[in-house]
Amino acid sequence: MLGTFSINDKLGKRLVVILKGFPCSWGRCSFCPFAIERSFNMRDVIFTNRRIINEALKTLEKEDHKRIAVFNGSSFHELPYDTIERLRELAKRRIFEIESRSEYINISSIEALLSYYEPEKLIIRIGFEVYDEKYGRIY
Repeated sequence: MLGTFSINDKLGKRLVVILKGFPCSWGRCSFCPFAIERSFNMRDVIFTNRRIINEALKTLEKEDHKRIAVFNGSSFHELPYDTIERLRELAKRRIFEIESRSEYINISSIEALLSYYEPEKLIIRIGFEVYDEKYGRIY
């Protein structure tokens, strides 16, 4: 599932970039689809993500995508700095979507993301998924 995927759906034409990550610090979601694609090896994560980001840049040379969605097996904020830095070219002047957990999101982290990536628009998806239905009940 790692790689880049051009999608045209109700959100419009977008490039989905699925990166390798480390096991997330939460680590309690038994249903996580990224569990088999994660790594504890920094070198493996960095070089795999470099390859995927280069693939995304080549796709952008051929196809125009105004929206880039980035996913990985942990929070965006848990990616190695090398990966965070290399995503800049993908994000600049585009709608840039990332996934994070709420503990990483505050006004200063959002301002830092906007300043560094210079996106047209920043969308931060907060992961609250749970497999246990009792958490979805209204009491």
